[in-house]
Parts: sequence; C-alpha cells; structure tokens
Amino acid sequence: MNKEISVSEASILRDNNATAVFLDVREHSELAICRIEGALHIPMNEIPERAEALPLDCPLIVFCHHGMRSM
Repeated sequence: MNKEISVSEASILRDNNATAVFLDVREHSELAICRIEGALHIPMNEIPERAEALPLDCPLIVFCHHGMRSM
C-alpha cells in the first residue's frame, strides 16, 4: 500500500508498531545535518542496487527532505 502520511501519523505508527522501518533516502551530506535515530539510510540513487536490504514484511516509512524523493 502506498500512501502519504503526516509527520504526526508517522510518529504514531512508529510508537505503536515496533516492526515499522523508517527509510531515509536523503544523500549522505543531508544525513550529516540531522537524522531519525534508528532509521535505515539508503540514498535514493542506491535503492536499485540495495533493494534486497528493504524489508518486505513490515511497514516501510520512506522519507526525505521535502517529500519528492520519498514519493
């Protein structure tokens, strides 16, 4: 299921679902500025070659800086 959610909804999902995985698709330089502790970091351009690292059996919350890459 693909769905855009708000920051509040993401927070609730993380608090209520221990299996939820946050995927940060920002570049390494952006990650140096701020990060969500425990998030999986795979820059968007690396997703094709690292797709096997993505979980298939739990909610995956994809995020970036402005929302375009995570769409």
